[in-house]
Amino acid sequence: MERRFVGFNAKNPQRTDIPPPEVWLRNPGLQQLETPLDDRGLVDFEALVKLVRGTVDPAYDWSSPFNDRHHLQWPRRFYVDAPDDKPNPAEFRHLGIGMVRVPRLFHNWTHLITEPPAMPSFEVMQYRIDAQRVAVSLFEKVREIKRSSRARDLGQEAYRAFLTEQLYRGFDDFSHQFEIARHQPVEFQPVDYGDLELNDPADMVNIADIVAKKAIYRCAVRDICELVAA
Repeated sequence: MERRFVGFNAKNPQRTDIPPPEVWLRNPGLQQLETPLDDRGLVDFEALVKLVRGTVDPAYDWSSPFNDRHHLQWPRRFYVDAPDDKPNPAEFRHLGIGMVRVPRLFHNWTHLITEPPAMPSFEVMQYRIDAQRVAVSLFEKVREIKRSSRARDLGQEAYRAFLTEQLYRGFDDFSHQFEIARHQPVEFQPVDYGDLELNDPADMVNIADIVAKKAIYRCAVRDICELVAA
């Protein structure tokens, strides 16, 4: 169900979910602005924030009743769900690294004031999908080992010993996935794998933690509202 709220624009009760007209520096009814892209053809979010914020009074407060997800690649109808295709445009659009969490007012205004970004090439979409899949795989392998170790309800020393044993068992598989990650095009790697070392099973945990911080939790609907409000 669509979430709705009221009370932000007393002069225009028909649209209370966008900035009020008195703070507009650009009329959304005129030609929309071109969405900025990076050299890969993907939406440049930092540049987008600067562009969108430049269309209203700099003193305007973007605070909203709630924050929600903004797919950087929109609209949805451009990215059909084609599971048998490579790439699947819908899978690309829904990647965590392609979504951000923004104030609802900013979200709505962005869709009014900017044009839908051009679709990237199929090659770029597939590289992006592959990069996210490998990052998730590295993270999941270590997370599952940790889960299975904790499920045994062992004492601290026994837990560490069992965890180490399971890491050794999974080392070859993890190493294979890590090599795949390192050989992906650098410009699509969500983590700089070249700076990471995998010499023994203990390194698996460190790598998984870095991947989780930079490519999973941070990118899976990144909460960067402070960038919008700054």
